[in-house]
Parts: sequence; C-alpha cells; structure tokens
Amino acid sequence: MPHLHTGFSLREGTADGVETWSPELIASLGELLRAISLHAGYELGPARVNLDGSVQFAMQHETPTTNLKRQLVKLTAWNPWVASPETLQQFVNELGPIREPCQGTLVVPDGFSPAA
Repeated sequence: MPHLHTGFSLREGTADGVETWSPELIASLGELLRAISLHAGYELGPARVNLDGSVQFAMQHETPTTNLKRQLVKLTAWNPWVASPETLQQFVNELGPIREPCQGTLVVPDGFSPAA
C-alpha cells in the first residue's frame, strides 16, 4: 500500500508486526543525500546499492582553508532502521582499508540504538 504523503510503498509487516521501508524509498533517500551534497559543492562519486540494501557513495570537497577532504557516505539498509553497535562497527571496518585519508558519514533515518 503506498504511503499517503510520499507515494512510496511500505513493505509488508514482518512477523512481529513492524513495517519496513521499500528499497525504492531508500534509493530515493540516497539520491536526496547526493543532491544535497552536490548543491553544497561536493564532487560526487558513483552511488552503490549494497546487497544488504544500504546505499553508499564517496564525495570530496576542497576549500581555500583545507586540503581535499574525502567522505564515504552510507545510508543504512532498509531493515533495520535503527543502527545497532554491529552496524556502526561494520561501517568503521569499511573505512579502514581506504588508502586516502577519509572520513565517514553514516546516515540512519531513525537514529542509533542506545548501545551504539
């Protein structure tokens, strides 16, 4: 059934009755993040949708007072919306192998769990 305001569909409720967002909504949120970053003056790399349903892309920005700054931006998967300690640790592990100095931005639409 489409969401009343966005027109996107919610997935069917899970066994515990919790509704989750559709993959197309996550992809649209990823494109919104990219548009905001582009408008802010960042150069964007290609977006990638991972097997777990998360969306990520690289961006970089150079200002007169700083050197080139590279960021890896990741929008968490559509299930779960709340980031657990494992979600956070996995993202930190993804940043480790990147050769250039890089910062990370993890976007979690419903926030982090208290343990994270």
